[in-house]
Amino acid sequence: MQNYRKLGFFLIPGKEMNRELLDMKKYFKKFNNKQNFLNHFPHLTLFHGLYRRQEDVIERLKKEKDLITNIKDYKYKIQKQFIFEDDLENGFSTLVYLVNNKNELQNFQENLLNTFIPEARSDFTKLNNEYKNDFLEKNYPFIGSKYIPHFTITNIEKLSNSEKEQFLNKSVTIFEKFKQLVVGEIFDDEIKVLEKLW
Repeated sequence: MQNYRKLGFFLIPGKEMNRELLDMKKYFKKFNNKQNFLNHFPHLTLFHGLYRRQEDVIERLKKEKDLITNIKDYKYKIQKQFIFEDDLENGFSTLVYLVNNKNELQNFQENLLNTFIPEARSDFTKLNNEYKNDFLEKNYPFIGSKYIPHFTITNIEKLSNSEKEQFLNKSVTIFEKFKQLVVGEIFDDEIKVLEKLW
């Protein structure tokens, strides 16, 4: 797989969500538990996969003006936290803010993914059967109605039940537009923005 690069398609949140995510990442950085994603900039992942040439992907994206600007005026609504237990990609507990009004985002993600199907599959070792057909066909398992739009804070090992409850009971309401759509290269604990699409 050394000829491939792992690219992701990300929506960058507006000011309120950005501030909330940075505050929460800062809070969890004080924990000694093993964690993933803490150093990632605030974002919502649409999908990711392996591609040979990032330049070709970006060039093609720029020609899809109608598609990539389709979600520009959409406002996401955040009112609920959630924990993905035993995360399908990384294990541990993944703490997230769910997007309540998700249908438009699911449609956008599916259309974008159908246009830019990854050339090879990323690693998803714990997939159950409901995701396998899409994974085999499109090289990504969470598509359309199986895609759950969310903003991730951290993926953390052995978080106590009281800390989980405290997170889930937190009161947060945010309703705003995304700031940007970007393509980034994904490394172990870092995402490098390659191109801002709007």
